[in-house]
Amino acid sequence: MWIVGHTAFAFLLIWVLYRIKGKRIQPTLILFIFIFANLPDALHVGIFRALTHNPAGTFLFAAFWLLFFNRFGLIEKRHFPVLLLATGTHILNDYLFSGYQFLFPWNGTEFQVFTFNSFEDLLVESVLVLAFVIILFTAGDVWRMKSYMKGEKRRLLNRFSLRNAFNSEFFPFYLFVAFYMVSMLELLFYTYLSWHGLLALVWHNLLFFAVFLLYLTALTLIGFRRTSKVQEEMSDCGPSSKRS
Repeated sequence: MWIVGHTAFAFLLIWVLYRIKGKRIQPTLILFIFIFANLPDALHVGIFRALTHNPAGTFLFAAFWLLFFNRFGLIEKRHFPVLLLATGTHILNDYLFSGYQFLFPWNGTEFQVFTFNSFEDLLVESVLVLAFVIILFTAGDVWRMKSYMKGEKRRLLNRFSLRNAFNSEFFPFYLFVAFYMVSMLELLFYTYLSWHGLLALVWHNLLFFAVFLLYLTALTLIGFRRTSKVQEEMSDCGPSSKRS
């Protein structure tokens, strides 16, 4: 399954669970849901894929990064179950469409129901991304993006530098850039395969890739805006904000 399918499925499942509880997912948490839904594919070359595409490897790899991000104050421990669930959705998707080694290391057989890039695979991913876009649209995130684009983009982005890459205020930006670049590379690769007629569904799927990236950008920038506003409010309540 492509990055769009993994991301959309994890987000939709967790979004439903939050709605049942009457809550909304924090924008910065949404970004980490995107990341952890695709985390096993961070090792996706040759034998290294097997290391993260088995039950123990999948969750140990996720646990390592949860502790790593928590160490820098980027993820709260209360969000660990949500992000482990996001990683768990990767198992189901790969079992259905990409192959997953349930018996590794005793048996290297990859179990899968449908072939990667099959008609079923691309159809399901298209439906998932369509639902993903509808949810984001109806939730109002698109309209909230309008106010962000009017003024805060230049001020906020000018504050970023490599020196504070692991600062909890700025790290989501760098994490998003990395995720966005991988998504763009997959889009280019998908375009290459479509151009050579190697996919069951061809050009119209590019629309889902493009829309996915557009909404991902908008939603993440909204998250940065909210984060900056919260921090500004906290600083305003500090000692320096006392009335004269």
